[in-house]
Amino acid sequence: MASDTAYSSVRTFLEENWTTIKLLFDNENVASDGETRVEQGTDPWIMVEMTGDFRDQASIGAGDPADDLWREGGQILFTVMVKSGTGSRLARQYARQLSDLFRGLELSNGTLRFLGGSIGLGEISTRNGKWYGLPLNIDYELDS
Repeated sequence: MASDTAYSSVRTFLEENWTTIKLLFDNENVASDGETRVEQGTDPWIMVEMTGDFRDQASIGAGDPADDLWREGGQILFTVMVKSGTGSRLARQYARQLSDLFRGLELSNGTLRFLGGSIGLGEISTRNGKWYGLPLNIDYELDS
């Protein structure tokens, strides 16, 4: 799980800069039947999750190890969801737009940097079969 610092910075950035289609963050907007509220509609949407490693020491020699540079590495995990049976082109277009949004980006006064990313293999949702999900993963580093 990503730290609250990385998560909060990414979430704020997305909420301020992504208006193309609905974003759904993990563990939010769940209806009583277990489907998310956006799953009950027909418009494309994106699930946003983050994973990360809590700090590894990135430098030595400052004396007290607490004074050295510590780095958290992780990924933003986007799943672009479009109606199943409609192909993957639209999902790929949204994934590319998201990828471009993070290219070369630095947040939190330059301590949060975004690196490479990749689009994975898409698949039909095993939960209800109504959605096709295409994953986009973007790597990040956070220094503290």
